[in-house]
Amino acid sequence: MIRLFRKKKEVTPDDVTRQFIRDMIELIEMISGKIMRSTRKEEIEVELNMMRELASKGSLDMLRLLGLTFLDQSKEWYDYSEGFGYLNSAAEKGMVEAQYDLGLLYYHGAPEANPDPVMGHFWMVKSADGNYEPAVEFLNSRR
Repeated sequence: MIRLFRKKKEVTPDDVTRQFIRDMIELIEMISGKIMRSTRKEEIEVELNMMRELASKGSLDMLRLLGLTFLDQSKEWYDYSEGFGYLNSAAEKGMVEAQYDLGLLYYHGAPEANPDPVMGHFWMVKSADGNYEPAVEFLNSRR
């Protein structure tokens, strides 16, 4: 189960980042566990295509999950462009969790992309405006 941030008096950006990484890994393993256990490339591709089909039918949760799945650098299917595209699509459609994820991605960058704190702040504010508590805490920790 995804853990929400516990109320603390002071939360640092590093605390938020560590929690995000733990939550992202747990989410990927929980929802796409079958992919994680698959060893054959064909099985992985079948599962990813099923996820893509659900995303194409409007599932914002699946768009976000696909984004996080392809952004997992420890997996052979890591693909920054594809992962970013799915995550960005969910964020643009108003999913506050994806906006938060995208904000963190922009804040911290990736091997293929330098950090962009301006865009990170933009997405984090959108997520916080949607009352997503981790985004609110992240922004409060940067004051």
